[in-house]
Amino acid sequence: TGGTLIIRNSSTVYMKKGKSIIVERGAKLYIDNSVVTGGCSKSVAKWNGIFVHGNANATQPTINYSQPSDILTQPLQSSQSGVVILNNHSKLENARYGISTSAPGFDSQGQTERWGGVVFANNSDFVNVIQGIEFMPYQPTNKSRVFDCRFSKTMDYESKVTGVTVWDCKGIEFKRNRFNGMDYSGVSGIDYSTKIFDDNRFENCQYGVEVHSTAPHLSSVQIGTNSDNPNYFDNNATHVYSAAASLEYGLTVLHNEFFNSE
Repeated sequence: TGGTLIIRNSSTVYMKKGKSIIVERGAKLYIDNSVVTGGCSKSVAKWNGIFVHGNANATQPTINYSQPSDILTQPLQSSQSGVVILNNHSKLENARYGISTSAPGFDSQGQTERWGGVVFANNSDFVNVIQGIEFMPYQPTNKSRVFDCRFSKTMDYESKVTGVTVWDCKGIEFKRNRFNGMDYSGVSGIDYSTKIFDDNRFENCQYGVEVHSTAPHLSSVQIGTNSDNPNYFDNNATHVYSAAASLEYGLTVLHNEFFNSE
């Protein structure tokens, strides 16, 4: 708690099979123009991923999205949510999770109390990651963002992959991302509220965007806006799937381009 780990200057960190990076409350992980991977051979033993602990009952720290390194000089209290920033052509590779806001290793109460970690993924790659980013439930507005990132898998990677999953969060935004070859979805969630806009591209996925809700239909997803570049969907089995949505704007699909679907 309270520590800062910086990985930068084109560094490569090799993680052992089954191991994780844990970012506790009050701590920061800043990865800049560097790689964290699970191995150096084609067989690649998977590492677990990065887990960032939050405070489910507190407002998250503020991130300067245009200058994310500002977080390095911003003091965090030990009770505040941890922060993970992946920036500037960094890459997470060959992992079970890229970044998760879950807190394995605690009892049920301890886990749910630690949901709400902050993630800012910017201009970076998730390659051969089974679950790129996982957001666990968090009731206040979530300040996490995913901008200009690329989610993909190589032809020889045997595991099935998905991009970003969101469970019961509101406020997360997606801009200018690329989801290619996802065996499940580019972005999927349940009981979530989000905006996906300004030239996101979903190609060769089972689902581009997937929306699910429990009663009384608590998802609210906006895909595209009139004032930004259109999102692009091509060669997905299903471009957009919605089981139910309501709340702020229900399901809005506006100013997108769709090509070649089943």
